[in-house]
Amino acid sequence: MGEAVGIDVGLTNFIATSNGLLIKRPRFFVDAQRKLKLLQQRVKRKRLGSNNWKKAQKKVASLHEYVANCRKDWHRKLSHQICDSAGMVFVEDLNLVGLSRGMLGKHCLDAGFGQFFNILEQTCFKRDVYFQKVDARKTSQICPNCT
Repeated sequence: MGEAVGIDVGLTNFIATSNGLLIKRPRFFVDAQRKLKLLQQRVKRKRLGSNNWKKAQKKVASLHEYVANCRKDWHRKLSHQICDSAGMVFVEDLNLVGLSRGMLGKHCLDAGFGQFFNILEQTCFKRDVYFQKVDARKTSQICPNCT
């Protein structure tokens, strides 16, 4: 059937798996932030409710949609990559709302851990791979290569 894989999520490495796979976190929103700021300034300078204001609003919305679609596509590809090599997948059951309200909230929301877990669960279901969320307490360990 395949081996069991434990997944640990983080902000420097998006995921670290028990079989040694480390994947860096792409910064979808952080990379688009400069362009978003420019487009939002353009919206602010238009008269509220005018046609040019509506056009500028659509540009802001399309950039947000582009960032969301890029993130979702990356999550799907990663979940398929994980399910290819695993028979069982175990992830931490994190308090994602609490993480998003912290000091690094923007980066946690940019990573989209909740969306990734949902996509991974659906992918595992489609491919008959066992998926389980595990209590997050006492799961962090120091890597044997790091000591």
